[in-house]
Amino acid sequence: MDTRRWEQAAAPKIQPSARWMHSTVVDEKESKAHGAVIFGGCNNTLQLLNDVWTYKWPSTWSLLWPQSAEDAAKGPSPREGHAAAMGTASYSETKAAKEMYVFCFCFWSGQK
Repeated sequence: MDTRRWEQAAAPKIQPSARWMHSTVVDEKESKAHGAVIFGGCNNTLQLLNDVWTYKWPSTWSLLWPQSAEDAAKGPSPREGHAAAMGTASYSETKAAKEMYVFCFCFWSGQK
């Protein structure tokens, strides 16, 4: 980004499904590497999503959560149309760990 020129990144082999109405935040720990985190949203078949992906420039996507069907059952319900922010984790004494806070003022299925 410091060069003020466009580059086309290689298409990643692993990537999240196409989606809309999701949230994306810049991961400050990864800001020098141009990192981001995305959560949830809705895919093109109108299925609500609750997965979390991380991105690191130039073209690396990683599924952060869920790692299993059991994980998915324990986490937040699928949703779209929400907002998110990245903050320092309350349990981190060194202030190095980060948490993603999701704010939803919409209706979704589930109580989590």
